[in-house]
Amino acid sequence: DKPAAAPIVILGVSTQDDTDALALDMFKDALNPDLFQYISGSPASVQGEKIGEKNDNPPSVLLLLTLTNTNMLRTRMLCKKLRALYPRAKVFVGCWGSDQDMNLVRQRLKAIGVDGVGVTFSETRNLLDSVNEPVIPAVSYNNTSAKPRIEVATGENHHV
Repeated sequence: DKPAAAPIVILGVSTQDDTDALALDMFKDALNPDLFQYISGSPASVQGEKIGEKNDNPPSVLLLLTLTNTNMLRTRMLCKKLRALYPRAKVFVGCWGSDQDMNLVRQRLKAIGVDGVGVTFSETRNLLDSVNEPVIPAVSYNNTSAKPRIEVATGENHHV
């Protein structure tokens, strides 16, 4: 039997107010604790201090949540700050209940390095589930080489 993989560490940050924090807390309760370890942060707590560094377990996923369509600038600024603190982490933003043009919101957030935007609870959950899915290499043979090629999800080809 293989040992269980360590849970993925998620740093959740509400971007606007207590309502966002409450929604994020409810979202956290829907996560499987065997797969995800959740750390709660506030905009004030991440203003330059790395969370999780003290125990050598930095977050590999940053999840920001906003329930309002006002002040998306604040959300974008938090994304930039967190991306600078955790350059290797995936950054996801939940924009639930927004009536803005979500294609424009997605474009603006992706332009600053956000990896995914969920506009509903389930869409945001799917973003996290995608991080947890194992990459299963597909073995293929090309005609010019007798060596099998493994195509990884990144699209790169690696000869074995």
